[in-house]
Amino acid sequence: MSEEQISLSQAIAELEQYRQRLIDDTVAIAKKVKASKKDTMARLEKHPEIVKIDSMIADFRNREAATLTSNGK
Repeated sequence: MSEEQISLSQAIAELEQYRQRLIDDTVAIAKKVKASKKDTMARLEKHPEIVKIDSMIADFRNREAATLTSNGK
């Protein structure tokens, strides 16, 4: 695995952890105010920060796949 692939893998893992932490924190707060989990999750799917993170993860995965392909693996 090249340094770029390792860096991309680490970035993906960190973004996934950050995304999950945002979701977990939001759901916990929603529970405290007795908001519906279904409504909370629907809003999170459209939340600009979550959308941005998802886009970054997809981009990094595509770049990771491209580096694997260019390295002949």
